[in-house]
Amino acid sequence: MADADDPPSEATVTPAARELAKYRAHMIAREEQFRRVEGERRAALLEAQARADHSLALFHAERNLRREAEATLAAIKASRSWRAANRLAALLKTPRAMTRSLGRLLRLAR
Repeated sequence: MADADDPPSEATVTPAARELAKYRAHMIAREEQFRRVEGERRAALLEAQARADHSLALFHAERNLRREAEATLAAIKASRSWRAANRLAALLKTPRAMTRSLGRLLRLAR
């Protein structure tokens, strides 16, 4: 006598049951593929969102540095320290140089 857990023998499986088993396996494979693709999409979306957030943060930091540098430039011009004012004005034209040397120039202006 066969146990209930034993798979049925090939002789007792009907063609309809075989088709159903193939269909189930196919649908399980499609569901796994969907989950994998959906996971990849979600990861790509989160990565793009993180890059956008980082770019936005860099934009705001650069804008704030530029505003602070412009205010410092105005203060330097008001105190008639033209050498420092000219150096700071040159830095305002190039954001990368501005971020590297702004601290030194701000200390110089104080």
